[in-house]
Parts: sequence; C-alpha cells; structure tokens
Amino acid sequence: MQRFSGDIDISNEFEFQYSLATVCRQPPGYLILDMLAVDFISASALAIFADFLAEATTLRAMAVAVTCNRPIARSLEVCGLDRTVEIYPSLDDARAAVYAKAS
Repeated sequence: MQRFSGDIDISNEFEFQYSLATVCRQPPGYLILDMLAVDFISASALAIFADFLAEATTLRAMAVAVTCNRPIARSLEVCGLDRTVEIYPSLDDARAAVYAKAS
C-alpha cells in the first residue's frame, strides 16, 4: 500500500511520479493506493497517474485499487481512469475486495 496526502500538483509531481515508479517495481500482485487524504490532484498529476496505470496494469500485471474521497474519485472518472482502476471509498472496502479476489 502506498499513501498520498495533501495536494498533488506541480509543486510535488516529481515526488508523486517517483513514488508511483517505486511501487511499480514491486512484484506483480495487488496494490492499494490510499489517496483518502488527497485534497486536490492537478491535470498534470492525473496524466502521470494514467501513465503509471498503463504500465502497472499492462506491463507489470498489477491490479490497482484506489481509495479516495469523492472529489478525487470524480477527477479520476472524468479522465476515464475509473475504467482502468478500481475506486473504493475506504481502506476497509479496498482490503475486502483484494482479499475476496485473492481467495
């Protein structure tokens, strides 16, 4: 699991990209990205996230779940990323889904 918080924008998008690249190097499996404490995600950060999802799901065979609040979920939906990643409103929901798929 990888946690993010605050705003993800031009001021820290390099760190965001680096964190995503680091988790993408993990063995294939299921990854939960906890974005519940993210208040804002910029368009450029969404593009970075889309690139990460393409690599993680296609090249690395990782299944990715995101926990986030409604405004962040809406941003992901508007960009069509909800078709690539599973979105959950809580960590408990994401963990339950991961557990169910692993069983």
